Formats: sequence, C-alpha cells, structure tokens
Amino acid sequence: MSPKNLDSRPYEIRTFDGRPLAFPFIDKPDLEGVIVPPPPKPVYALPTSLKPDPFMVVLEIPDLNLYQIGSLVDDRGGLVDWTVSPQKWVVTPVGPDTYIVQTEKLASAWTAPPEGKFEQILVKPVHGLDSQFPLTQRSSCSDSSQSNSREGWPKCTA
Repeated sequence: MSPKNLDSRPYEIRTFDGRPLAFPFIDKPDLEGVIVPPPPKPVYALPTSLKPDPFMVVLEIPDLNLYQIGSLVDDRGGLVDWTVSPQKWVVTPVGPDTYIVQTEKLASAWTAPPEGKFEQILVKPVHGLDSQFPLTQRSSCSDSSQSNSREGWPKCTA
C-alpha cells in the first residue's frame, strides 16, 4: 500500500534541521522597505526564527507522487522561483511529515547547505539519501509535540 499523497494546498517547507525555505531579502530602511531580488528568485535555507510564506503544492499525477511546487525550478543546479515552464517534482515520504523532493526523473534532489549556513538550496545528483536533503514539514499537524523517528529531523510544529 502506498502512502497517502499530500493534499494540494500551501505548505511551509523546511530542512531536516528546521530551517525554512524562503526567498532572501535585503532590508533597506533608507529605501523605505525590503528589497526582494528580481526573478529568478533563489530559494534559501534561512534562520529558524523566520516565518516564511508557504509554497503552493499541487498534486499533478497521484500515481507518480508528481507535484508542482509554486513556480520552483532547477536553474543550473540552484532552486529558484521563476515563472517559466513549470517543473514537476517527485515528493516521496520518508518519515512522519518529512519528504524528499526530487526531479521528475529521480536523478537529482533538493539539497540543503550545511547546518547553520543560510545559503541557496541546490538541486544535486542523487548518490544515496541522507540528512543533507531538505524535507518538507507540513505547516499543520495534529500533535505539535510529536517526536521524530530520526535524529536531527525537526519536530512537527503547528
């Protein structure tokens, strides 16, 4: 029996160590606000204290766990938000509220920078799976005190 597919709706996406995936910004008080880079906007693992905007996750082909995640695409090995030809992603569950996100042909996966670094998410060839791959964490869970089955995975938070 295959695991249940994710519902099509907005999700916060986080790395194993709990860093949210979001767009970096530059705070420019002298320019009266925050500057977000123009397209393509790189997707970064940012500090856990930030509350990111969720990404819209839409199930495209249920039998293949194939989804469109916002306007996220692989741009020469970097994950970016860019409204071009939509890219499909295979979202595979690997634990409670945790998923590996891979390209449609399963050749590459989203890869987080080392723990404590706030850098762009990369799309790198798969050479086995380990905790460097960022996983999604649902933004709503039935039990916010739920513990995780694997060392280093973030707790399920509401």
